[in-house]
Amino acid sequence: HPFVLGTDDGYVRSDRTKRSGQWLDTGYCANPQTKIEVDFALMDVTTTQQRFFGADTVDGHGLSFYVNGGKQFAWYCRDNPVPGWTGDATGVAADGERHKVMIDVPNRTVTLTSATGETLYAGAISYDCELASTTSLRLFGGVSTNATGVAGLGNAASVKIFGARIWNGDTLVRDYEPRVVDNVECLYDTVNGTVNGPDFSGSSATGKFRLTAGGDILCASPSGVGAAASADAYLDGTGSQGIETDYYTSRKSRLEIDFAVSSFGGTEYFFGAVATTRGNTNNVGLYYQLNNGNRNINFRHWNSANNNTTWPNINGAMTPSRYKIVMDLLNAKGYLYRDGAQVRSMDLFLPRGDFKNTVPLRILSTQSDNQNCGYGRLYSFAVYEDNALVHRYVPCVENGIAGVRDSIGKQFFGNYKKADGSGFTICGAGVDGGGMVFTEQPQGGRLSRGHTLALTAFAPGAAGCQWLKNGVIVEGATGRTLEVAYGEGGTTDTYQCVSYYELFGYGTSAEARVENLPSGTVMTVR
Repeated sequence: HPFVLGTDDGYVRSDRTKRSGQWLDTGYCANPQTKIEVDFALMDVTTTQQRFFGADTVDGHGLSFYVNGGKQFAWYCRDNPVPGWTGDATGVAADGERHKVMIDVPNRTVTLTSATGETLYAGAISYDCELASTTSLRLFGGVSTNATGVAGLGNAASVKIFGARIWNGDTLVRDYEPRVVDNVECLYDTVNGTVNGPDFSGSSATGKFRLTAGGDILCASPSGVGAAASADAYLDGTGSQGIETDYYTSRKSRLEIDFAVSSFGGTEYFFGAVATTRGNTNNVGLYYQLNNGNRNINFRHWNSANNNTTWPNINGAMTPSRYKIVMDLLNAKGYLYRDGAQVRSMDLFLPRGDFKNTVPLRILSTQSDNQNCGYGRLYSFAVYEDNALVHRYVPCVENGIAGVRDSIGKQFFGNYKKADGSGFTICGAGVDGGGMVFTEQPQGGRLSRGHTLALTAFAPGAAGCQWLKNGVIVEGATGRTLEVAYGEGGTTDTYQCVSYYELFGYGTSAEARVENLPSGTVMTVR
């Protein structure tokens, strides 16, 4: 089930400008026992004839809620053959506020309320409807079936849907809530346990799209597997930020960077250790350059012994794909991976003998000057020495500042160009291919009366966290460390930390069990 924090509920957002629009097929056909309720907010308040839901058949049956030509919310419920059409403008201007509409066919009522429950409109269906539609209702737009039974989609809406429910009489048959399931934004039907995404039938192959999640949608797939493993957290570099680490590259180093190029217009820098004065060090780096129209990404090694720079070309056609680069100085080899598959290996021509940089390694930057920073997404940066992992830098928010945390050295690094380390943003959810993960799990223990125990958890890339005690939220416990007090003697309490992310998704730590030792007077009898 979704774990939602904050006051802004999750929603799924559609965009009517995406080719011929976005729809979701409910698979339910309206009939005389139909009740439908939709919790929504309109995003495009200037366009008329946007339908929030609806279905029409060629024989005249139809049910819809929409924006009419007068830019008011409106509805209709029509039957065939007699008496035909019932419908009305609500008199409520089509604004961007959150509303809830209910069309109750068996009770012949239509209501529109505000987010606070205030009734803005109450109307009546003026006849006993005999709806017997053979065309299923759509959300985010409407559908009309022609004489040959072909369904045509139209009048799509740009709207946020916070939830939707359909009843057949007193039986709830659809209950949609926003979710992200296996990295796909959707409306999840809790009644039938189904994932419901957009209907692509109205769009061309180049116009396919997906619904876009918004608000605080924090959830996992029904199977319990964390969603969004491929939407890992990344540090977003925009050419004006860089990370200066405390590591000095040597001949024993192997550098592995997981990143994506986000600019193709010039020279970008993804890591480097280049001295401002080039005569006193050996230099390493990874650069992207636009040379004569070619998208080249290169390793760089500058050999101070012969004052020569080598630029082994890795790939001549960089794309917006996700890449992993390995610069193995110990074995003088370089490797390129694209979307998880190795696409190239090469020899690195390094100076003879050992060497060590005199300046520390920088990420999304180099050491040559403070202007050499890159446009790109950093997912993780690992450093090995003699094949042993010595540093692993992952996206992290610490004290409100975005940067990276060395999960090995337990140290945070922010933007070196700002005195307070600020300037970066973190997007996505989860870390380094593993979905939402905790690199530090809370450890339980025993407590005696009058003592406390500190529980610590850390999930790199998380925007925040929330502690639970025995499955219940601990108010105000939103830090990485929770100070646990003694409870009731002879009992055991369980604690977990839930991490949440800017885009979507949440992760849950391992369970820490804290035993409250019995207390009392100890008597020795002889």
